[in-house]
Amino acid sequence: MTRYTRFMSAAIFLVLLAGFLPAQGVDLSGTWVGETTVPNSQEKDFVTLILKKEASSYSGTVSDSLGMAIQSMLQRVKFENNTLTFEFTIYTGAQETRIYSALKVNGEKMTGSWTSEAGDTGPLELQRKK
Repeated sequence: MTRYTRFMSAAIFLVLLAGFLPAQGVDLSGTWVGETTVPNSQEKDFVTLILKKEASSYSGTVSDSLGMAIQSMLQRVKFENNTLTFEFTIYTGAQETRIYSALKVNGEKMTGSWTSEAGDTGPLELQRKK
């Protein structure tokens, strides 16, 4: 291996490592609050997401002001590439529905959306509660 090849290999490794390390050092534990819109609802829905770091993953609950999610347990929680994904169940008054969320983390803010198993969707923006 030539000196140039070793140098380029080391440089590529360092660039990849620099992109990987900050995401690994992020701790999303705590309370996140924000709002979303729900189809066929006249009022905003205020959301509270509580996260706890557990080893290399997270657990937590989600609640909302419309009462569809009352400390609903998060399931299939993943944090990869600065994106938090999770699922939870809400009760719509007639039935339970699974909700899927994907939120891009940028400092003290998460932005993204939720999608129900029925296909409804809405924006979701959360801010870390101080």
